[in-house]
Amino acid sequence: MLSQYKKRLARDLAQLGFHVPADQIVARDENSYVSLNLHYESRFPPVASLRTEIKVELNARPPVLPTLLLPIRSMLSTLTRESASDVSIECIGVEETLAEKVLSFLRRTAEARAGRNRAEYDDRLVRHLYDIRAIARGRDDLQLPHEHYAAMVAGDAAQYRNQYPEFEQDPMGQMRVVMDALHSDHEAFERDYLQFVDELVFGESVPFAEARSVFIELAERLMSGLTPSPKSEAALQRMADNAREIGLDY
Repeated sequence: MLSQYKKRLARDLAQLGFHVPADQIVARDENSYVSLNLHYESRFPPVASLRTEIKVELNARPPVLPTLLLPIRSMLSTLTRESASDVSIECIGVEETLAEKVLSFLRRTAEARAGRNRAEYDDRLVRHLYDIRAIARGRDDLQLPHEHYAAMVAGDAAQYRNQYPEFEQDPMGQMRVVMDALHSDHEAFERDYLQFVDELVFGESVPFAEARSVFIELAERLMSGLTPSPKSEAALQRMADNAREIGLDY
């Protein structure tokens, strides 16, 4: 079913006027992950910080929390104060989005540090730090899905077991490697973050230290419900020591 959906999607996008090169359609994990590059004619000269194509990524998995039907509105229509469109889509909730962003940043960064990534490390994964801080600031009533985070971690471990077996064996330990690096080896993250904010953020510019602090606090709260393996006990203690140094109640 996912294979047929992938083919139908590429066909429909081509009919809309995009050029969808077959060699730029990537499918992995039995089509549960699909990536397509949509090429189009631009009316403006290319900008180095923006891709020359629209990159569409799809992940197939069941939501863990109730979904919401929300309207789609572009930044342009907001700026020009156009009326909202009638188009709405089923969306995962804010809490699940936050948990996914924490997991995505930690797993994918740990995967790269373990030398298991199939492509170059995406230095714009730091967008998740910016987004999580934005979510935390905009939602005073934020309820973290602690009881569901373990299931999300287990789902990623199963989905990527062939590509990244270390994560299946010790997800807590692998995520701790990245959390530790955010404390003790954050220069590379800060460089990527500053470049991301400078080139792609429209609106408020948030200092890296603030975004990092919010991410660490919320990630720790989500991870507190996970059961560490023996391999990650030492990393857990090291993380606790680092957290106390910056004043986190951990």
